[in-house]
Parts: sequence; C-alpha cells; structure tokens
Amino acid sequence: MDIMVRNAQRRIHMAIQSPPHHALREQMESNLTAGDFLAHPRAHVLMSEPWLWDTTDEDAPFGSDEGNDCFQDFREWRAANPDEPVLSYLTPIIGTRGDWGDLYTADLVSVTAIGRQVELIASGDIDPIEEIWRRDLSLIVVALTQLVLEGRLDAPVKRYAQWALQRQRHPEILRMAPAPEKSARYLQKISEIIESL
Repeated sequence: MDIMVRNAQRRIHMAIQSPPHHALREQMESNLTAGDFLAHPRAHVLMSEPWLWDTTDEDAPFGSDEGNDCFQDFREWRAANPDEPVLSYLTPIIGTRGDWGDLYTADLVSVTAIGRQVELIASGDIDPIEEIWRRDLSLIVVALTQLVLEGRLDAPVKRYAQWALQRQRHPEILRMAPAPEKSARYLQKISEIIESL
C-alpha cells in the first residue's frame, strides 16, 4: 500500500477519534492552508474551493448548524460502524415518507412531485426547512463527509446526493433560498464533485 495512503488512513483514524465539535470546526477551517490531517487526499483535490470547508458560511455544506452537526454525527457513526454500508446510516432519512407522501426516490425530483411540494409549501401544509432542506442537506453532507473521510462515495450515497442536489437546484426550490444566486453556484460545484466520483 502506498505510504501516502497509509499515512492518510492513520490520520483519518486519529481524526475520527478527535477533539470536540469546536476543535473540529477549527480543523476544517484551516484544512486547505495548514494541510490538516482530517481530509483524505482525494477530498483536498476535489474540494479545492475554500467555501466547501467553511463552517461559518450558512450556504456552505458544513456552514449551517445542521450541516456541521450532520458531519459530526456521520463521522461518529462511521467510526463505530466502519464496515457497515453508508446506506444504513441514510435509512432514517430516505426510508420515511415526507409530509407530501413520497419516499426519497427519483420520483421525488420529478416536475410533478416538485410542483406538488411547492403547492404544499405555499398552502402551509409542509415545512420546507424540515421536509425539504434538512433532508436534502443531510444527504449532500453525508456524501461530502464520506469523501472527506474515505476519499470515495458508495454508489447509493452518490445516487441520493444527486437527487438531493437536483431538487435543491430546481428553480422553484432554489428561489426559496436566502441567497439563490450564491446557492446556485455552490450547488453547481457540489454537483460537479459528486458527479466526478
């Protein structure tokens, strides 16, 4: 095994048993400039934009409390379940019906389904933060976190992240974002990263 890969694995193992949440934030923020031990070398290459590591930018994947908490939670789960398929972690997110009645499948991002979701949001029948944004963000963050920790993406994780990104990039959903243009740029870059894996 290549010495660089062995060293990266050792550093990842150390990172998984790492310091509290605030120290993780500092590690992530300094990751690209300080050569932090946390990220797999492939993540450094693919996630070259500094905002991808920013834990203070609410529009960045790890910048919101939810995104950062998801990173930490998945990281801890992965340390306790190194041989478990990541799909097991995703089951509570994808295996339940949203308030609109659909499971998390490709049909969820169809024009018809998104139209129905937008109607339910407009009528106040579903909470877009809880039912759409948090679920999608969780899938996107888990995909990026698997890249950060392991330098790869399981096929089901990639598929769910692609669906989440597709829904978040839909014009009707995107216009609900606090900063739609910035979100569109960020989602485009994340989509490119996920597609490359």
